Amino acid sequence: MNETPRQLAYRMPAEWEPHESTWLAWPHNSEDWPGKFQTIPWVYAEIVRLLSAREHVHILVNDLRAEHRAQNV
Repeated sequence: MNETPRQLAYRMPAEWEPHESTWLAWPHNSEDWPGKFQTIPWVYAEIVRLLSAREHVHILVNDLRAEHRAQNV
């Protein structure tokens, strides 16, 4: 299999295009949010709350512990 994603007709759709769901990675690296990481899970939870009123939301987590933390938020 030597085809590129483009040759296989894959593309990245724009966020306004029709779609079935949204995928998010739950924040886990505090270095990505210097000085702000404590509030970021709440922000993500709000994003999920708003999106889930209109579409399915899938959340990627690192492990079971992270999954429990995300569910609690």
